[in-house]
Amino acid sequence: MIPPNDLFSPLTVQEYDELDEFLLSLDADEGICGVSELDGFFTAVVSGPEMIAPSQWLPMIWGDDEDAPVWESEQEFQRIFGLLIRLMNSISATLMEEPMEFEPCFLESTVGGDRVEIVDNWCSGYMKAVALHSQLWEEMPMAYEDYLAPMVMFATEEGWDQLERMERPEIEFWQGQIAKAARRIHAYWLAQREGEADPYLYPTLLPTTAANDGPVVRDSPKTGRNDPCPCGSGKKYKLCCGRH
Repeated sequence: MIPPNDLFSPLTVQEYDELDEFLLSLDADEGICGVSELDGFFTAVVSGPEMIAPSQWLPMIWGDDEDAPVWESEQEFQRIFGLLIRLMNSISATLMEEPMEFEPCFLESTVGGDRVEIVDNWCSGYMKAVALHSQLWEEMPMAYEDYLAPMVMFATEEGWDQLERMERPEIEFWQGQIAKAARRIHAYWLAQREGEADPYLYPTLLPTTAANDGPVVRDSPKTGRNDPCPCGSGKKYKLCCGRH
């Protein structure tokens, strides 16, 4: 069994890589392919209209029954299951406690010497989790349905058709809306579950400093979770020092 306290500790860089390698080894057509897609999947799982039990979301990770992994031992299953739970809990904790710090875990590629973020996998994972309780998600007011637009844009054939007709600046605009949309969707459903007002509708409820009751201002530039880690490892900040 996994010690309860261990279920809330963030993954290390090595554990993150271990989980990514495991997911890629599944080679399941309908499952989750890699940690970027898993990150999007868990973001929607913890952001939706009601809690989703592992018995519901685990099959979505493996894919069809025929693609389910054959475990060499109970210990191996507990190891992977523990990594999954800890990743999900860390995403949930960030959205609950420090929502403005949340950033999706996108893949990266280099095109013409420039670093380019690949968001399709993350958005695909997000929409797979939405599909688990699609009828409940459809109960969102029209104004909030628009928040799903960036995910739909990069995870559906209809969205891909629109992207093909867009110039690069417009595509980058939509990419830049994903994290904001995820934060707002989480805030909406959290407010619905707890019977409270959505803080995004009331700016005065956003974090303020105790001294002047004004917006929080950092003394130094913040290292983004998708930025290179300042330690010089070459990894993203969120996969290096930002995970400790």
